[in-house]
Amino acid sequence: MEEEKKEEDKPEEETPQESKKKSKLEEMKETIAEMKEATKMMEAANTERAKVVEELLNELKKYISEGDYLLVYEGIPLIHFLTKTKPYLDNPWVDLYRLDIFLKKFEHALKQRPILPVIVRAKANTSTETWPKGIVSTLSQKNRYVQKRPIWDKFVTSNQYSIVWENDFFEILITGIN
Repeated sequence: MEEEKKEEDKPEEETPQESKKKSKLEEMKETIAEMKEATKMMEAANTERAKVVEELLNELKKYISEGDYLLVYEGIPLIHFLTKTKPYLDNPWVDLYRLDIFLKKFEHALKQRPILPVIVRAKANTSTETWPKGIVSTLSQKNRYVQKRPIWDKFVTSNQYSIVWENDFFEILITGIN
């Protein structure tokens, strides 16, 4: 009887399958914890994102009206839809144009539209899931953005644009030439 009792008290050894199941379960728990943390970060980012976009939209009302041409760049095509403006270069996401088409669109717009548009540009990368939380002060390093920056800069400088408003993430520029 005592021998039976000793064997009952003795813990059973795990089989390799049981050990594997425990390991998988621990992995799943870690993954769930990581997903919960990522969700919290995204919710916080969405709140902050809404704040900086709302600040921009409130300020833009001073400079544009529905139906006006607007030039936005650095990955922010949504601004056209939120403001009900027309893209100065015929496409709300001009950053996607190949460089040769981008240049042609610029030439065409300058010939067809004598009034220079208000510009909105992002100051940091909008391609991250958590922007503007933990703002990375660098812009996207994707070639489609990098190769166009000198052209944007030249356009802004040669047309005497200046920043009239900015927040943590966006800038509004207007020209004194019009």
